[in-house]
Amino acid sequence: MPRAPRGRLDISDTAIKRAIELSSSSPNADCFTFIKEDFFTWRPTELFDLIFDYLFFCCIEPDMRSAWASQMRDLLKPWGAHNPNIPGHDYLCPYDHVGGPPYKLSIADYEELLHPMGFEAVSVAENKLAVGPRKGNELIGRWKKVVNNDRTIAVEENRIGNALKPSYLHAILHSYTLS
Repeated sequence: MPRAPRGRLDISDTAIKRAIELSSSSPNADCFTFIKEDFFTWRPTELFDLIFDYLFFCCIEPDMRSAWASQMRDLLKPWGAHNPNIPGHDYLCPYDHVGGPPYKLSIADYEELLHPMGFEAVSVAENKLAVGPRKGNELIGRWKKVVNNDRTIAVEENRIGNALKPSYLHAILHSYTLS
């Protein structure tokens, strides 16, 4: 089965150069696209089925979180999914240190921002693929963009095991580091 194309978004030239170096030896290197853009102002030509958020949310200023939620909504296709990697309390500590990042967050923080944007929480579970010191301290969430706020369909889709399978999977990884 062919691999779906993946786009990786970052604002940092340094991060993109390093990602290209690391991925160039991958057997699927031709599936990766690296995009240097600001997440908050980026307007792609097509929407995404899936956005995988790797530790981005905890690193942005808390006053930018509502803009983050709006952009997630605007970047996803109807029924698209947002899958954040959520750091646990033993990783990236201390959470409550002054000045951040990382900034303190909870599942409720995601829900408070995503639910009003038309997202339904589908699952939050331990990240079984976490590496090294993160093992047992990371969660993977899944919020589905609900069409016309039809929550009944979202619940039914989850009950039958995520029946909608996109033909192409576009994932965005973004660290939002400054170069």
